[in-house]
Amino acid sequence: MEVNQMMALVDKYFPPQTGLYKKGAKFNEKVVLLYFKFPVVAKERYKNKFEQFEEETGWKVELNQNCNLEAAENLLISLLPPGAEFDGKLSYYREEGYFKTSLKGIQNPELIQDEFKKETGLELR
Repeated sequence: MEVNQMMALVDKYFPPQTGLYKKGAKFNEKVVLLYFKFPVVAKERYKNKFEQFEEETGWKVELNQNCNLEAAENLLISLLPPGAEFDGKLSYYREEGYFKTSLKGIQNPELIQDEFKKETGLELR
């Protein structure tokens, strides 16, 4: 399949609500590069779609392995209850596979940690 056709199909298979925010291609290798906000979750959630896409297009899917830091911070902020304090620092430990931050004024931090992990696939410490 020609590259422009393939790229158009990327948009159909993976609309913005899937968390895809960037795409590219290695033309000579027939590999499409997909950048999801949270690739750990996307890898599992869209496994069948990746296989279907590869079968339909003849292009191999390759996922960027890094989380989108801005998306992770926005998610964290959206999970905070009223009155919670976030110092604005969210560290991403890529190799270890977790995020770390300092929060104050939270009664049940495990609820935020559970939801964060559900959405990102990574722990929040």
